[in-house]
Amino acid sequence: MRNRDDFQDGAPSRQGFYEVLLQDETTTIAEWRQRDKRIGKTWWEHRSEHPSIAKTPQPLTRVKGYRKASAQAIEQALHRELTEAEQVEVAYRKLRGSNLDRLAVRMPVVERRRLRLGMAVTFGALPECVVVGLHEDDEYVTIRYRNLKRESGQMVGAGFEYLTSHWLEVFETAAEKGTSVCRPSLLERTVFSNGDLLGLVSRVGHFGVDDSPDYQRGYAWTADDKDRYLDSLFCGRDLGRFIFVNYGYTRPAEVFDGKQRLSTLMELVQSRRAYKGIYWHEMLKRERRHVESRVVQVAEVPASKASRAELLQMFLDVNAAGVPQTEEHLNHVRRLLEAEQRNASAN
Repeated sequence: MRNRDDFQDGAPSRQGFYEVLLQDETTTIAEWRQRDKRIGKTWWEHRSEHPSIAKTPQPLTRVKGYRKASAQAIEQALHRELTEAEQVEVAYRKLRGSNLDRLAVRMPVVERRRLRLGMAVTFGALPECVVVGLHEDDEYVTIRYRNLKRESGQMVGAGFEYLTSHWLEVFETAAEKGTSVCRPSLLERTVFSNGDLLGLVSRVGHFGVDDSPDYQRGYAWTADDKDRYLDSLFCGRDLGRFIFVNYGYTRPAEVFDGKQRLSTLMELVQSRRAYKGIYWHEMLKRERRHVESRVVQVAEVPASKASRAELLQMFLDVNAAGVPQTEEHLNHVRRLLEAEQRNASAN
C-alpha cells in the first residue's frame, strides 16, 4: 500500500489525471486542467448522478496533495455503466457478430410463442430471466438475467447480465401448465455402444440367443424384405439398433429388438442365403472384411435390473426398423403387460 507521505503539495506542472488527497484524508481521482480561461487551472472530479449516466467534470476543492495515478484507477474513475438499452444493443450485436449465417435463415415467430418486453421467461438454467429486447420481427430475444457468484459457500447476486438468443430457445414462464407429458421408459435408460458386425454375429454364433420369448413375434420378413436389408448392408446404409436382454450365464440372451435383421445377417454369413446370387464364402475376402467392419449399435439390458413389466412396456415403446409390428401383435404384448401388472398388484 502506498504511503500518504507520497502526496506532493501545491499544483502539478502538467495537466492530467492524478490521485489526490482531500482535507478529510480521503483520496480520489481528479483532473488538473484549465477548462475556463477566467478560472485558470484547477481540480476537476468526474461525477454523475447515476452509474449509467455519463460522468461530467465538476470543480473539486479541498485538495491538499496529489501524486501519480495508475491507468487502471483513472479508467475506473471515468467508467460509467451502460444503460439497459445499450446493454441490449451490445448483446444483439454480439449475436450478429458470431451468427451471421444463422441470422440469414428466417424462422417467423409462432403467434402463441410471441414474447413481450418485461415478460418473465426461462432460458436454460439462468435465474430471473426477463425479456428486455426484441429484434428482427421478434425472432431474436434479448434477456436480462441475474448473475450469481459464490461467496463463503453461498450464491449471491452480482448484478445483471444480458444475452440475445433465438425465440425457439426462450420460453414464457407463465405458459408452463405444470402437467407432465413424459412417461419414463426403460428405453431412455438403455445405453447403446458401437461395435462391428463381426462381433455381433460371432456373439450369436458362439453363445446363441433366444429369439422366441413370448413377447416376440414370429419371423415375418419375406424374401424381398431380406434382400432390401442386405442392400442396406452392402451399400453402407443404416443397419438399425440391436437390443438384447442379458440373463448372465443362466440362459441365452433374448433378442429384444432386431430379430428379423439379425436372422437375415446370420443366414448371410452362414451361407444359407445368397446376395446377388453369391454366397458369403464365395465373396471376395476384402468385401467380407468390409462388411464385417460395418458399425452397429448394440445394447445389453440386464434382466436383473428390469422387471418383466418394464421389458414389456419397452417392447411397446421400441420403433423397430423393417416390417412394422401388426396391431394384432402389439395387442398380444399389451395383454401380456396387463397380466404382469395384475400379478404385481396382487403381490
